[in-house]
Amino acid sequence: MRSSATPKRSPRNGDASTSSTTRAAPPDSSGRRITRQASACQNPATRSALYGTATGDRLAEAAGRLHDDIARHVAAMLRRRSTGLSEERALLTGSMALATVKAVMPMITSASAERGAELVDELKLMLVRYLG
Repeated sequence: MRSSATPKRSPRNGDASTSSTTRAAPPDSSGRRITRQASACQNPATRSALYGTATGDRLAEAAGRLHDDIARHVAAMLRRRSTGLSEERALLTGSMALATVKAVMPMITSASAERGAELVDELKLMLVRYLG
């Protein structure tokens, strides 16, 4: 049971992690500023949706539906671009592209700004070549 001395934090009573205001992110333990993308990944719901963790069944199910939906959207885009592409192949390709992005995101969010930019550029190059 929650103690009455500890109020439940929500956007209405000013929880900074869920506030929609745009403030500079605080420095991390090494003293460097966290980028907005990296800061978003500090949110447990965002982290579990992107990376999967030992989360509740409902959140894991929602993340799975989100991933499936994103892969279907990528597949639809690929089929519009390449009309001869089968639906099965497009879905496989879309799923692989999404899995690649998910796999690289932890590397990007934990890297320095310069290294993160290099990783993003490399990810773009890899996806363009794979999807091209």
